[in-house]
Amino acid sequence: MNTSDPSTAIVLSRAVRAEWVRLWTLRSMWLLMLMGATAIVGFSTLLGLDAVASSSAEAGVAVWIPIRRVCMLAMLLLLPMATVGATADYGTGGIAPTMQWTPRREVLLASRSAVVVGAVTATALIPALAGAALLTRLTSTPSWSWSAGADALATVGFVSILGALIAVGIGLLLRSTAASIGALLAVVLVLPLLLGNLPFAWTKDLAAMLPGTSARQLLIGEGLPGLTDTDAQVALVAWAVGAVGLGAWRLLRTDASA
Repeated sequence: MNTSDPSTAIVLSRAVRAEWVRLWTLRSMWLLMLMGATAIVGFSTLLGLDAVASSSAEAGVAVWIPIRRVCMLAMLLLLPMATVGATADYGTGGIAPTMQWTPRREVLLASRSAVVVGAVTATALIPALAGAALLTRLTSTPSWSWSAGADALATVGFVSILGALIAVGIGLLLRSTAASIGALLAVVLVLPLLLGNLPFAWTKDLAAMLPGTSARQLLIGEGLPGLTDTDAQVALVAWAVGAVGLGAWRLLRTDASA
């Protein structure tokens, strides 16, 4: 072994910096981030002006209700954003030199996942907090409820982190931005609605296990009957572990062009 080789910690820090730079050179990332942040702040404020006034909940708690709902819709932008961050260089061929520059592929997996998840989570949490603050200023609400706010932000963060991991895993597995976004939207939006509305018990059971159903349950409490928050959390964790595991298998075991 060459003792002059840098440690894993040094390689990881360099890979994280490289991934961060790569991420912000993607115009689509900027566009999706801007659209996601604008949607969260703008729509939560517009919807919240009437919702806070008409809600039967305590004013400080009602501020966070539109935030949760809008963040659920914003996931349709934030999760494709994660997919783009994971797959963009496969389309351009840049993944080949990336693997050459970072031959320790487990380091590449960790750095790419951390940077993409961090960007997605920040894009969800910061605008959510800003939207709540703006909504409080524009309504007669004297202040928000810190307990309700902490619970809302923790839930948004939890869903964002696991949703981004699912997106990264699917992206690394399929290695195509278009195919990955299609598969992601299928399990988050299309299949939960389709299967959940069919008149069969087994389709509803299957829909309850999909990440889109779990996200709806946690963020807005509108999952399927009988689905608890604990069930939704377990399902999201299982999907994240499974997706990242499959994506890691392909990244670690196959060539860039395989």
